[in-house]
Amino acid sequence: MKFTEEQRHVCHLQDGAYFGEISLILKNTKRTTDIIAIEVCEVFRLDKKAFRSCFKYDKYGVFEKMQMIAEQRLQRTAMLEETYKLELFQKAYTEKH
Repeated sequence: MKFTEEQRHVCHLQDGAYFGEISLILKNTKRTTDIIAIEVCEVFRLDKKAFRSCFKYDKYGVFEKMQMIAEQRLQRTAMLEETYKLELFQKAYTEKH
């Protein structure tokens, strides 16, 4: 299961899914979510330097396309966070009044 920093459930990942790509692609961006395995799984780790070396001679603009998708995902996660915070605020406010 994938969670945001505020512990908001985002999605369930299936076999073959990946995560952490935003921190590999975007500069100065660390992880944006936490992953919790609900069953035994096999996970592979790829560091930023090795990942970026794959695109040293990227003549088709694949890395740029991936950057665009990563930025969109980051914006979507931020919107989910803001929506969640607003829901919490509204819930707390209505419970007090």
